[in-house]
Amino acid sequence: MARHAAAMQHRGWRQVTHEERDVRKAWMWLLMFPVTFVVASLLGEGALSLLGYETGSGEAAPLGYALLVGLPAVAIAVAPGVVAWFYGSRARHAGDEKGLAPAVIGATAAAAFLVLNLAAVVFGR
Repeated sequence: MARHAAAMQHRGWRQVTHEERDVRKAWMWLLMFPVTFVVASLLGEGALSLLGYETGSGEAAPLGYALLVGLPAVAIAVAPGVVAWFYGSRARHAGDEKGLAPAVIGATAAAAFLVLNLAAVVFGR
């Protein structure tokens, strides 16, 4: 390990601190939002169509089926925001203030997605 660190110093590289690594992980998880949104949408729509409720048809799925399919899809969709909040907060509490931005963005995006999906269920999908 010491030889590796010496080689890094010799090449002009510096070791990344845990706080910097946490900030980087938080931003990387925020980049996963589009991917998880697509996966969650495909999962939700695919599972409902397997249960016999096609998207765009006049017939809405019963609340039980909607929750059965919707809860895992929402959990997948909000996961990047929750993980970004975790890593950003951890970096901030360790002393790196750059962790605040991804933590706030992740928490806000996850909360907004939850509120929008809850409103869709409560106010008539």
